[in-house]
Amino acid sequence: MHIHETRYMNIADRPATVVLVESVADDVAAYAFSGRVSGHHAAHHGYKLTEREARRLGLAIPAGKYYRR
Repeated sequence: MHIHETRYMNIADRPATVVLVESVADDVAAYAFSGRVSGHHAAHHGYKLTEREARRLGLAIPAGKYYRR
């Protein structure tokens, strides 16, 4: 697991941590966790965002990768 990006933002007026993670299968996924936590904590314990939600939050999928469903 490799974290490409960690963002601390407000979702629905609540603090959240959003991470873009690359797996060993060479695909990416975004996870969100309520509150300000480390990127690793958000990736392991957060909920998975859909590709559409990730794009709305401004996360860009790296070239040559695809979003894990």
